[in-house]
Amino acid sequence: MKCPTCKKTRQQFESTEFLPFCSDRCRLADFGKWLDGDYKVSRPLRMEDEVLMEEIPIEQDIPEEGIQYE
Repeated sequence: MKCPTCKKTRQQFESTEFLPFCSDRCRLADFGKWLDGDYKVSRPLRMEDEVLMEEIPIEQDIPEEGIQYE
């Protein structure tokens, strides 16, 4: 897992308190981008967009190079 803001790897995180971010600073920077309108939802969410917690890979199951999407 990498921080979505600064791209640090999980091993470089200060703590797990701010997951998926590495720190409060990165969490707040991301929140600021939402507030400024830099991020937006591209379309209304549909039922098929829902992800069940059971479907999210556990960190130990993810290879070091990350999940490969097609």
